[in-house]
Amino acid sequence: MKLARIGLYQPASVTGRHTPYLVELLEQERLSFALLAGLPSVGEFDLVLRSGGPDALSPGELDYVSAGGRLLAFSLEEGPEGRAKAFGQGHAAVKGQPLRFFAGRQLRGASLERGSATAAETSAPLVQEFAIGRGRLIHVTIDVPDTIVRIQQGVGLLTHDRPSAPDGTAETAEGILKADDTTTLDWIEDRGRTATGQPYFPLAHADRWRQWLVEEIVGIVSPRVLLRPAAWPGGAPGVVHLSLDSDDNDPDHAETALVLLDNLDIRATWCELEGGYGPQMQKRVHAAGHEVALHYNARPEENGVWSEEAFANQLARHNATAPVPAVSNKNHYTRFEGWDAFYLWCEAGGIRLDGTRGPSKMGNRGFLYGTCFPHRPAAFDPAAPRHRLYSLAFQTADIDFEPQRWGDSSIVGPLADEVMAVGGCLHLLNHQRWLHKFASVREALTRALSLARSRGMVAMTGREIADWVDALRAVRITSAGNGLVAENLPPEAVLEVLSADGTRRLPPPAPDGAVQLAS
Repeated sequence: MKLARIGLYQPASVTGRHTPYLVELLEQERLSFALLAGLPSVGEFDLVLRSGGPDALSPGELDYVSAGGRLLAFSLEEGPEGRAKAFGQGHAAVKGQPLRFFAGRQLRGASLERGSATAAETSAPLVQEFAIGRGRLIHVTIDVPDTIVRIQQGVGLLTHDRPSAPDGTAETAEGILKADDTTTLDWIEDRGRTATGQPYFPLAHADRWRQWLVEEIVGIVSPRVLLRPAAWPGGAPGVVHLSLDSDDNDPDHAETALVLLDNLDIRATWCELEGGYGPQMQKRVHAAGHEVALHYNARPEENGVWSEEAFANQLARHNATAPVPAVSNKNHYTRFEGWDAFYLWCEAGGIRLDGTRGPSKMGNRGFLYGTCFPHRPAAFDPAAPRHRLYSLAFQTADIDFEPQRWGDSSIVGPLADEVMAVGGCLHLLNHQRWLHKFASVREALTRALSLARSRGMVAMTGREIADWVDALRAVRITSAGNGLVAENLPPEAVLEVLSADGTRRLPPPAPDGAVQLAS
């Protein structure tokens, strides 16, 4: 059993699509790969993935494939036998689930085709293979990296409200620019219903697309295998993350939350609105193992301002009294504007994880950004580097608080099912004031956490998640003599082998990091 060698090649020129985001997808999946400044020698890599570039292969790329190389490219406009047939948005059938895409291109003359991408006007294969000389071109008709960015972050600058759901369950067109105004999943085609009939977005489209791509890579490089650390500490199947928004900063509400969370044995990320609970309560929260974080207020109705200066000032005042400087944030009311300037403000202030993206209405709960994984957002310019901080969307807020208006607990089971299906993070948001005032909210949170733990999810704060993901991204799998060495592997990390036969866990590495790969 040998380890596959993966190369990531980005041609000098870049189109307007976010194909270069492919590097983030591979890093999210904890895969080892080499970044290539140019095309390698044939035989140096088992597969080269093309990350961006012109919409047609260059003569050098065609020569590389013809000489025996394997190259995977996304949604080309021109192939070996002429121009592609373009098609519009629709859904691809992946493991029995309909995954959203926004456009595609089908080339002519493929020697092998598999999968199905269906748009209103046509049905096309998802993957096409072309035998060129001694090599192989693998063409994915959908630009998967660009699709994922569109689902996670939207299209273009956020300057206006998203139209509301036609059934009246999500009034997003309310005159307040928020994160959910960037969403691109369809109100009709991409929502489902809970057992009580409440609408929600049931599928983590972006996560499923990313994991489908990894499975394709595994199949292409077989019988060689991929080696990576599992996503979460101890190989846990998922994570539950609880974040609290202080809003009115009432100390009685904080007292109730402290006692409740102690009884539930859960550590949370407390996002404090300006003014907070004061230094003494912050110290108690910190001493109890919770994370004290920022809740940036940019609501004009509450004297907030959307600007870099206002954010920096609020963060500085927060850090002046907090036990430790904040590394996590969630924007009050999920306020958002533009595309990614806000992330630059966060990074300048030391924020490493932002939890702003999430639903603000009953009818857009669930995976409306298509992901339950911490990820580095794309820059507005596709050619620019990704951001350093992580975005971690929440899926629901204050379960069973005015359930007909904000949503009931029938969503918890389906959310947990999807989180487990993709191995991600169940991110629950609560407000201390509703935990203080309503037994129904406290009971709903208790049941949700019990369910998460019964599924094997481990609880982590925002700081812990950022630390863990940073550590995993520093892991390097390298060759050493006739074996392999896992460098920088965290003590709680578990290694797993991906092969065409599935995924299996490995015994812990030797003290020197040596990995036993043989079955």
